[in-house]
Amino acid sequence: MSNRSLKLELWQADPRCHWCHRVTTLTDIKRIEGRADPLMATIDHVVSRIYPHRWVKKKKGQRRKVLSCYECNHKRSVQETLSLSRSEVVKRSKGFSLNPRGKPKIIKPLPTARETLARLNT
Repeated sequence: MSNRSLKLELWQADPRCHWCHRVTTLTDIKRIEGRADPLMATIDHVVSRIYPHRWVKKKKGQRRKVLSCYECNHKRSVQETLSLSRSEVVKRSKGFSLNPRGKPKIIKPLPTARETLARLNT
């Protein structure tokens, strides 16, 4: 399922932000001084990608992505990143690369967080 169709499905089920419960807007057409609308609907991960628990196989019916307003999504991202040291962020984000020329190490979901941590540290 594409992110756009997931966003539409989540928005139709409940257009409110998962974190602040404000009603979100589905498009980013409204711009405020060149910035995205703070109430623009985005998809947010309940567990951040920097935490190893995200790589554990999810249980049946477990939801990992939720609808979030741009403002809450951005605030959570900044808080999570600032709570870790630079070296820790780099260490925990081995499976992801923002550089298209990078060679990301893709990690398939493992049964437990312990196994995931062991795989990351190898």
